[in-house]
Amino acid sequence: MIAHRVKPNLPQNAILDTMNGFCVCSPEFTFVQAAAICELPKLIEIGYELCGTYDLSEGRYRECAPLTTVERLTAFAGAVDGVHGVRKARRALRYVAERSASPRETVLTMLLCLPYGLGGYGIEMPLLNHRVDVVGDARKMTSKKYCVCDLFWPKANLVIEYGGRSRTPGSSAYRKIRCAATRWWRWGTR
Repeated sequence: MIAHRVKPNLPQNAILDTMNGFCVCSPEFTFVQAAAICELPKLIEIGYELCGTYDLSEGRYRECAPLTTVERLTAFAGAVDGVHGVRKARRALRYVAERSASPRETVLTMLLCLPYGLGGYGIEMPLLNHRVDVVGDARKMTSKKYCVCDLFWPKANLVIEYGGRSRTPGSSAYRKIRCAATRWWRWGTR
């Protein structure tokens, strides 16, 4: 356990009562505190996890609901002027995307989208795990009403499926159907 002293005028939502006799820092305050000790790429990765649908806190992968959003992180960082690390936190948030479903999706998105100076290719940020309704001829290929695209760039009509180990049973077939339906959708909407 590490004790920190901060200015007393933190936002009301900075500290959360667990109702178990102790309090914890909110995800938003934790992110700002991490900025004081982490390098920028690691801080960006932490932002992805806080806004993602996975958790690594117990040393293994598990699915979960996002703990926060980029919007909430940005609002908190905007409300805590003078807190050590807040400038780096604000900079990092320019590169954080929501809804990453795995550490590998996070790394892939960071590699593609971070600026050159931070080790990336500098391309536009995609939507992660975005729902795409299956329409038209693609409905003949699957009984699914929609697919979820790992990385999706709507302006370019481009989808990247990471293709990592699945998170659901029998998903090898599901992944193939999802990719095929996505191809049909992509060509059908031009």
